[in-house]
Amino acid sequence: MPRTTRPDSALEIWDYFYIRNVPAPGDEKAWGVIERATCRIRESEPYLHPSFAPDVRVRSARRIRDASRRALQQIEQLSVVPERWVIDELAELEAVTIGLIEALSNAARNVVVH
Repeated sequence: MPRTTRPDSALEIWDYFYIRNVPAPGDEKAWGVIERATCRIRESEPYLHPSFAPDVRVRSARRIRDASRRALQQIEQLSVVPERWVIDELAELEAVTIGLIEALSNAARNVVVH
């Protein structure tokens, strides 16, 4: 069920863990970490839009990258693995944000504060 846009992807990943599914017995702790990570992804994604200043976009991209990595680490701890598209979408979000961080790092350092 991969989405065509990054906002849709973030929403679908969050929905998968937070709404549509429940953890298997014994997976509650890892599942909770994943739920919080997907909330951070969903909350930070709108700030990647080009209308925001480069420093805001880099900060949000780092937050999404870190949350994606944390979710992927915790998925390895689950006794029941989520659907493949979820793992692929998290990996894609991580890759996209790494590229965005690299592309915007210099611009984010040169933000003028009034």
